[in-house]
Amino acid sequence: QNAKHIEKSISEHYEVVFEHHVMNEVMQIIKGQKLEQFEQDFGLSNKVVITVRKSEAEKIVSLFIRIPSVKINQVKT
Repeated sequence: QNAKHIEKSISEHYEVVFEHHVMNEVMQIIKGQKLEQFEQDFGLSNKVVITVRKSEAEKIVSLFIRIPSVKINQVKT
């Protein structure tokens, strides 16, 4: 039998807005959790849009909200 197994993951996008002095902490989470950066803007206010597996979203959000001055919101794509 030649059955194919297809695995798909459901992802959500989150916008992370933060001040410059916490950039290192934010980037450590992104790299440590192997999150994909969908979009970034390091202007007056720093903003990164990340892709998170739906099953891991609660854990990832909790990591970011521990950092003072970080705001994280789910965005629709």
